[in-house]
Amino acid sequence: MTDQGIPGEPLHTEISYYQSGGRPTARYVSGSTVYEESLENGRWVDLYWSAAGQVQRENLTAKLPGLNSSRYPLEGFQLEMDGQLLHNRWEHVGSSRRPGLRVGTAEAVVELRHAVRPVNLKIVTRVDGSPVLARYLEITNTGKSPAALSRVASWSGRLWSNPERPIDSAKMTLNPSFPKGKPQFRVGFFAGEKWGEEGDFTWHDIVDDAFSLRRFATGRAFGSPYVIVENRVTGQRFFLALAWSGNYGIDFDVCDGKHLYASVSPMAPAPLRVVAPGETVSSPEVNPTSGNQQRKERP
Repeated sequence: MTDQGIPGEPLHTEISYYQSGGRPTARYVSGSTVYEESLENGRWVDLYWSAAGQVQRENLTAKLPGLNSSRYPLEGFQLEMDGQLLHNRWEHVGSSRRPGLRVGTAEAVVELRHAVRPVNLKIVTRVDGSPVLARYLEITNTGKSPAALSRVASWSGRLWSNPERPIDSAKMTLNPSFPKGKPQFRVGFFAGEKWGEEGDFTWHDIVDDAFSLRRFATGRAFGSPYVIVENRVTGQRFFLALAWSGNYGIDFDVCDGKHLYASVSPMAPAPLRVVAPGETVSSPEVNPTSGNQQRKERP
């Protein structure tokens, strides 16, 4: 099922659904961005990003993500209900496309049903022809009792998997000049939380296995929920923004020293929301996009 171009709306968009290695798979194309996800072993996992409009062949995506999806945090969202993290045991209900609420956009909708808890989930990805995607979740309590929503990340997943040895991405050759032991990733963010500090942008090396950015300054939302993540090995950058004016958290995990994962979520004392039986709630939007910008780091 494919929609190439949206009649009367911006071009350079595509929403595709197909089977990859027997797995239900979704492909989103907007501008130069290509992103694919799939249901594997009961988990909705990301397959790959491309910032250059490159679509992977199906015989390759059948083998992606190339990592054990049961071992690594590859899930494309995070959801916790009544204290239970619902990262697996999902079943595919269906996939569809609908007009976006904003003029000139379309939304891909992947519907999942949890096999243990009475929860239905719609993963909504909006495309508009720009390289920036928009992602939010529609969460429905299908049970007979209220359910406490204690954590939700509209988008999460793998940003990069670097090779064993650094490469020169311009020449597509191994780059022996990359310093051994130097952190491969760093994140740029607005460090200030007070009035007048909005432009206090700083870089922080992701030197440990995990790095978390937390904002709890209630009523002082001057620290914008926006980060730029840089891969020092390849020169690529990844951009993440959260459409949320309250407290928030952005988490990074480094596995095996070369795989970088991220998640973006609103923050508040649990529960964030109590969902009544039959009620549907929507999570805040996350705007992820991958970039191929090459740059030389200043000393």
